[in-house]
Amino acid sequence: MSMMERRLLAWTGFLMAIGVFGCSAPPPSLVVTGEDLAWKVENDFFIVDFSANRETGRNGQLKTIQLKGLDVLLTRGTDRHTLHLSPNLAQGGGWVGINRWETAEQWSLDQEPGVFRLTRSGPMPLVPGIHARCLYEIRSDSPAILVEESMEAVEDVEVSLLRLDEWSFVPEGNPFSHIGWAGPDLKPHLEERKGT
Repeated sequence: MSMMERRLLAWTGFLMAIGVFGCSAPPPSLVVTGEDLAWKVENDFFIVDFSANRETGRNGQLKTIQLKGLDVLLTRGTDRHTLHLSPNLAQGGGWVGINRWETAEQWSLDQEPGVFRLTRSGPMPLVPGIHARCLYEIRSDSPAILVEESMEAVEDVEVSLLRLDEWSFVPEGNPFSHIGWAGPDLKPHLEERKGT
């Protein structure tokens, strides 16, 4: 991997906006329960579950999102999978991602009134030449989850595929009618979902 490729891997930033409209409530609250790297974080719009993954234990990867007001659970559908899968990569075989960290090499939780911010970083599982980082930020007054991800090559590594911002949902009962993304010009794009 050349230095040019190393710079390209250091991309960060993704905002997953979950629109729950028509909700009126008292002043926003943020409730955090559970233990280190296995929290549940609840605001007026959703409950985010970081609970332990049966295959890897407590690693702080986002597992499910329960949307309030719509009674919709965003999930992969099993206890051994996480909803958020990235950053991840492949070296010609199967995918390897931070959702397979047993515990990140470094992690920190910053809590202030109305804000939950979890940052995890360390070597990519089975590929120590790639340093991965993921930040989740949840606010009491927002129907959005800020997710920042990055991968940086700290030594030469051969990879066949790289993925950032990967979310995988159970196809049955998919609640999404549209898909949105930022294009190369950073302008938002929105299209109606096709198929399942």
